[in-house]
Amino acid sequence: MPECPAQLSDVREPAEGSGCAGLFYIQCMTWRVDRRDHTDSKSVQPGATPGLSANLWIHRMFLSGNPRGRQAQEVNVMIVTFFPSGNKIEVKRGTLLADAAELAGVRIQSPCGYAKTCGKCKVQVLDPPQPDGNEGGAYEERLSRLTSEELKKLTERERENGMRLACCAKVFADVRIFLPPESRVGVPLILDKVRGRQMVLKPAVLPYYLELTPPTLADHRDDYTRIKDALAVIAPQLRDLHMDYRASRELSGVLRRAKWQVTVLILYDREIIGVRGGEVQDLYGMAIDIGTTTVAAYLCNLNNGKLMQSASALNRQTAYGADILSRISYCMHQEDGLENLNQALRRTVNGLIQELTTRQASDAGINVDPADVVEMTLVFNTVMQHIALNIPPDTLGVSPFISTYQEGVDIKARDLGFEIMPGANVHCLPSIAGFIGADCTAVLISEEPHRQDKRLLLIDIGTNSEICLGNRAGLYSTSCATGPALEGAEISCGMRAEGGAIQHVAIDPHTLEPELDVIGGEIPRGICGSGIIDVVAQMAESGLIAPDGKFVKDLDSSRVRLDAGGKKYEYVLYFGQGGAEKDVVVTQKDVRAVQLAKAALYSGAMTLMQASGITKIDGVILAGAFGNYIDKANAVKLGLFPDCSLDDVRVVGNAAGEGARLALINTDKREEAYQVAKSVTFIESAADEGFYKLFGEAITIPHEKDLFLANLKGVFPCTGIDDRVLPEAVLAKGALAHRDIPTMLWSARVTAALEKQSFLRLPLSQTIETQSYGAELTWSAGTPLSSGYIFTQAAQLSALSREAFNAWPVQHVLKCIRQARGEKIILDIAGPFSILGGLIDPTALIRAAITEKALVGEALAHIEDFLVQYIEAALAAGVQVISLADPIGVMEIVGQRMYKEISGRTLYAVLKRVYPALDHALIHLCGKTSASLQKTGWIVLKPRRISKDRDYRETLFELAEEKNIRLAGHHCINHDACGESIFWHAELR
Repeated sequence: MPECPAQLSDVREPAEGSGCAGLFYIQCMTWRVDRRDHTDSKSVQPGATPGLSANLWIHRMFLSGNPRGRQAQEVNVMIVTFFPSGNKIEVKRGTLLADAAELAGVRIQSPCGYAKTCGKCKVQVLDPPQPDGNEGGAYEERLSRLTSEELKKLTERERENGMRLACCAKVFADVRIFLPPESRVGVPLILDKVRGRQMVLKPAVLPYYLELTPPTLADHRDDYTRIKDALAVIAPQLRDLHMDYRASRELSGVLRRAKWQVTVLILYDREIIGVRGGEVQDLYGMAIDIGTTTVAAYLCNLNNGKLMQSASALNRQTAYGADILSRISYCMHQEDGLENLNQALRRTVNGLIQELTTRQASDAGINVDPADVVEMTLVFNTVMQHIALNIPPDTLGVSPFISTYQEGVDIKARDLGFEIMPGANVHCLPSIAGFIGADCTAVLISEEPHRQDKRLLLIDIGTNSEICLGNRAGLYSTSCATGPALEGAEISCGMRAEGGAIQHVAIDPHTLEPELDVIGGEIPRGICGSGIIDVVAQMAESGLIAPDGKFVKDLDSSRVRLDAGGKKYEYVLYFGQGGAEKDVVVTQKDVRAVQLAKAALYSGAMTLMQASGITKIDGVILAGAFGNYIDKANAVKLGLFPDCSLDDVRVVGNAAGEGARLALINTDKREEAYQVAKSVTFIESAADEGFYKLFGEAITIPHEKDLFLANLKGVFPCTGIDDRVLPEAVLAKGALAHRDIPTMLWSARVTAALEKQSFLRLPLSQTIETQSYGAELTWSAGTPLSSGYIFTQAAQLSALSREAFNAWPVQHVLKCIRQARGEKIILDIAGPFSILGGLIDPTALIRAAITEKALVGEALAHIEDFLVQYIEAALAAGVQVISLADPIGVMEIVGQRMYKEISGRTLYAVLKRVYPALDHALIHLCGKTSASLQKTGWIVLKPRRISKDRDYRETLFELAEEKNIRLAGHHCINHDACGESIFWHAELR
């Protein structure tokens, strides 16, 4: 079949009366073997975007008086019009809407590549059924009947409104189709900038200007020899050059037109790849990062290494599927699959070449022709590599996932179909193994972890995420199938990062109202990858979902509702205002998809840590355009990667693109890439025996077992002062209110009645524990206060009373509790270090904890025993809620080391010993105390939603009845209604 020389823009309809009746009108059309149903396109509207395969001559008969050229017998040709673009296409009866759209240049969302699984390619039929021409008024549908997939993916209301799936509906008659905003593919928001840095200039292509003597009868050397001889004089290393065939074809003409003054372009000091007339001032190169979804390109001046322009484009292969597995499957199961994908990618790259060398170059005030681009570097994942080089990726689709080759290669641009200088070199960086491609190698030569002592974790998050861990001592890498969820695909309202996409979310923990950051400031149409990470992390933190990811039921918020089926909960980010606007929601299925993706990423990183013996990472580097938009704090809250201080988490943008650029302007970086790729230890995480156990633990938000302590605050915003005021009637009782049991109980009841509380607070005195150890007291307005410390130095602590539990202050409180049996009681107890700080000056105590650690430790051991006895006796007497505070011993006062070794450790020991006795009772830890315990990792706090108008202390009594709740924290028990909507349930580690 002949190749069609015409362009679509050359297609013209015959003029009326042109006398073309009976003639064949030749049009340049696009033929496409449908990858699903093997239908074909008959005609393309002039100016429409071509399809995805070879050109074919289409012969059409135009009849006089019928300017459309549509013959009566051509009843199988249907017209499909797409709105709002207005693009039209003529297709054969039975053609899928998806194919018609592609041929008409209309792009429809389809993360699954029209595999009928995602339900994102929704379109609306604007025309009613048409009469079938039979008497009686029967009607025929314009599209095929609803398929089983459509019945599952479309709601009843959507079906009533004419909504169909483009991947399922076939054209049976002329039809007008409307694309809702959420189904359109817009311009993606893509990071294409690289970080400024000092770069060494050592390009692979060097120009050599020559002024040659023309041949004579006395000097009849051939043109090639004349070039080589002249070069050998300039640089002896250039003696043994060979010449690119295409360059040799043009050599004689160039030499004579340029009057023997030329610039010779030499690659690697080995090959002449081009000869230009005159002295060439500037040479250009391009670095291209070919991603599964996005292709980013960088135009560089090879004379100075300067980045001239950059641009990005959506990889046209996305029409065949959102992920690499769907691309592999398409290549394996479609006869022309590899050819179609290769051509789609080729058009994407050539489009970027044109954009950078024409429009953008012109805007920058430079004049660049595509033929001025003399070299190109490519980085990609291994699947994109195979498709770009037109190599079947079949072996990557089956275990053990072997690529055709891993080493870097040099290929002629013309062999790859790239429209730059035909003899230009295209250098592909080496890959590492399996699905760890050249893009990962490029990240490594850009960030250079192999030159550092810090143990770095590099993550390129995508549908197939690549992870590398290590430093100069060694590098380990793996890949994990995180799926498209973290990029917004396969999410109910997911979309790419383009105008109308919600990219960041913050949820108010009290009102549950979201604050949305929408790309372009537009009306929200959906949510992209960074937004879905934010919202799931925020939902977990605000108690909308439990750590296992399940929605919390019966929440008092219009934002939380059952879905259309009435079975699953969803959270509404945006309420659509009618018309084309739709609600943007996050469903239970969406949360699960994010959990699975983040678990794969986390367990992949942990697999590398175990394989390398690294127990703690010193820094995290998030690479890639997508990583640039992730909120680091929310990523940690979600458990996206192992614990690391946010100060040590860096976002580096498209590091793969920068690595490609480095390799473009400095050939030493190509050698470094080769050495680094060869040195990396590849770990097949999916084959690791412990991977699935790690995966299961990482499903929980943030994690079932691992703690995230690096970014926790050790300070709780609380004054630590109990500002409760006793009633005048109680104060008038003086010492009796604190020592006489009947008066003590009467005082507690009077205080509760005055404050309108349904519970009693005991004891009224805050000095019970120190009194039990013999502290001397004075009385001020009926309130006991310490009159001084009974110990002045640490050596005296050995005289600490061993009978504190049997002393009258504690025993009086316990007797009072027993007499009040049946009433709700909150028992206030001081922590061990605070008790000791009431017996000896805290400054001397902290000093002694450093210099005389054994003495202080022994004293605290006695206080530990005392507190355990006291708490267990109180629980036995019927106390349900104990409020325990240790303000003097918290981390912000004694420091992290002393807290871990002395004060906090003693408190933790008390809690651990009494924990089994907390059946139908709980201990409330003051905010300062719980913050310190959490920061050390001895407790884990989990949110649980409560009514913010309910008294917090009443909530404690209510939740004390639940056997799984034994500790609470992060609140102040001295406030009536804390204004909080979250109860922090603490679990002891």
